[in-house]
Amino acid sequence: MPDILEALDVRALNHVREREKAEIAFSISLQQPTPAMVKDASSVGFYTSVAGEKFPRVQLLTIEGLFDNTQRAEHPYYEPI
Repeated sequence: MPDILEALDVRALNHVREREKAEIAFSISLQQPTPAMVKDASSVGFYTSVAGEKFPRVQLLTIEGLFDNTQRAEHPYYEPI
């Protein structure tokens, strides 16, 4: 099994997102996404929340980006009932 993510992995993640009826999916990796991965993630489009905010349906994040605050998971604010 390769230790590098590929565009196929993004398509698989989106397939699982759809199967599980999730609005948003995240991939968190040690490596930067390839241009093909970014293209595939972008092609999935956006989720629009009930408040009208738009969020990428498939988001590719890196550990480095999360730790140095150049990236963050984008999702609707949720307050449990």
